[in-house]
Amino acid sequence: MSSRNLSSVNTLSTRLGCDSTIAGAVRHVLGINNRTDAEINGTLKTVSVLLHGYGVEYAPSKQDTHGKGRGLEYVNMGDTYRPTIIYDCLHRCFVCASWGDIVEFERNRF
Repeated sequence: MSSRNLSSVNTLSTRLGCDSTIAGAVRHVLGINNRTDAEINGTLKTVSVLLHGYGVEYAPSKQDTHGKGRGLEYVNMGDTYRPTIIYDCLHRCFVCASWGDIVEFERNRF
């Protein structure tokens, strides 16, 4: 993923409630071009450590099939509606948002 598609350090800092040093480290980790499923999970685990999260979890989609996830893999921040770093398996991109808001907005998918 190219860094031009990622939120700015200031935006990440504001949304995630962290200082700019942590936000810069998060942005750097997300910008690394390692995108197998295992590498994405490893990237999210690293982000979880940086943000003092509670690990990485998966919100399944109604569209999931055997071997093909289309849900959301995200850093658990302890609150469904707290902004976090999410990997959207359907759109194949990282986003900074609350996974609860995405699930509510995309009712046909979840």
